[in-house]
Amino acid sequence: MDQDIHLTTYSPIDNSLYVERPFAEPRQITAIVDRLHNAQQGWRSLALPEKIQLCIAALTRLQSQQHEIAEEICWQIGRPITHAGEEIRTFTERCSYLLQIAEESLAPLPISGDTALIRYIKRVPLGTVLIISGCHYPYLNLANTLIPALLAGNTVLLCHSHQAPLCAERLVAAFKEEGIPDGVLEYLHITTDQTCELIASNQIDYVCYTDQYGANPAISQQLVASAKPCYLELSGKDPAYIRHDADLNYTVPQVMDGAFYNAGQSNCAVERIYVHHTLYKAVQEKVSRWVKQLVLDRPDLPETTLGPLVNQTAANHVRNQLKLALKQGATPLIDPNHFQNAAPHSPYVAPQVLTNVQQSMAIMQQPTQGPLVTITPVNYDAEAIALMNDCQFGCSAGIFTEDIESVELIGERLNTGTIYMNRCDLVDPALSWRGCKQSGIGSSLSRTGFDQLTRPKSFYLQAASGSKTSGHWMLKVAN
Repeated sequence: MDQDIHLTTYSPIDNSLYVERPFAEPRQITAIVDRLHNAQQGWRSLALPEKIQLCIAALTRLQSQQHEIAEEICWQIGRPITHAGEEIRTFTERCSYLLQIAEESLAPLPISGDTALIRYIKRVPLGTVLIISGCHYPYLNLANTLIPALLAGNTVLLCHSHQAPLCAERLVAAFKEEGIPDGVLEYLHITTDQTCELIASNQIDYVCYTDQYGANPAISQQLVASAKPCYLELSGKDPAYIRHDADLNYTVPQVMDGAFYNAGQSNCAVERIYVHHTLYKAVQEKVSRWVKQLVLDRPDLPETTLGPLVNQTAANHVRNQLKLALKQGATPLIDPNHFQNAAPHSPYVAPQVLTNVQQSMAIMQQPTQGPLVTITPVNYDAEAIALMNDCQFGCSAGIFTEDIESVELIGERLNTGTIYMNRCDLVDPALSWRGCKQSGIGSSLSRTGFDQLTRPKSFYLQAASGSKTSGHWMLKVAN
């Protein structure tokens, strides 16, 4: 069928057509947006405990479908079936935490002072929120913004990556089956041009956009051009620093999992490893052994630990980046012939580790989003800090050491959103999640995520007679 009028998802497993859907027609888009706009006041008025219970019921329903969801993730994006089920578990855990902190996060903030006044700041919804989600973590990406947006009283429109359209369909169905009012949560399958038109629409009040590197520059450009309020989670080029006192038996598996889990397709995947020079040779040996035990194969096979990239375009980007780095003098640590299922004209890419890299190379400056990582020796902390900061992306950074004080000192000097000690590639919903530099705008998760999806509304209440205000008023505000 005509791909201009149909969304088509080809599975990276075998390039078979896995999903096909017609793109929404203009009249359908208008009807959905009008429905969201009209439903917002009623949803806003619904008591927060009722919103929370509805979300809990929908999440429970999704948990009961974990097996089917895992299979859909596997076939849509190529994640190994043994890993795919973890996403819905982590998704529900992340959402559950946000549900727990919702009442406190959305409570009015009373201002103490003159007893003749009542002053407080209330958090009110923005209106209709458009969430444009990427495919690398199709449910987890949504967890960061969906629950706060709904609980704050916004209506939400989901536009999922064309590589993972079933996620939006299944998630919206779960909420509707549990009784969410019509028009509160909807999805659309639309083209890039239609998405840009939505962003420019006066009926869309806020945009949450998760992008994989270079996936859809037209959307980013439209957000800039329209000056629409937004939260952007963009790519990273995240570093890990292995200090002289790191336990390598623990550290190397942690760092490599952070680099190659989901075939390295994550905005916070480790892509640059800096190692104290005294451990450089030992790290190379352990890394080489770790990589060689990976099984690159069809992700629907239970023994597979490294699946294909999401599509041929993503694979070509990784191969081109590797080719350029080798041409510039980088040395490969892994023999690609070890992975016989890698094929040049397919999404199956052999994992690789590069040494003898220079900080000016593209491989050190531009996101990879694939199973390709570099290792660089350093002599001391200050050198590691300078190199970790020498990049236009700043999502997260991991420091592996036994010295907590050093981590805090190093972390203060790193231009990144999150600092890890002896961990990497982890998102904690209790902490604010945001990038700096070219890795993003705004924040999600924690209380700061609720702040992003509401606006402050100030109340200054003074009795006309000048008498002191009633005590129960202030108690009501505080509650």
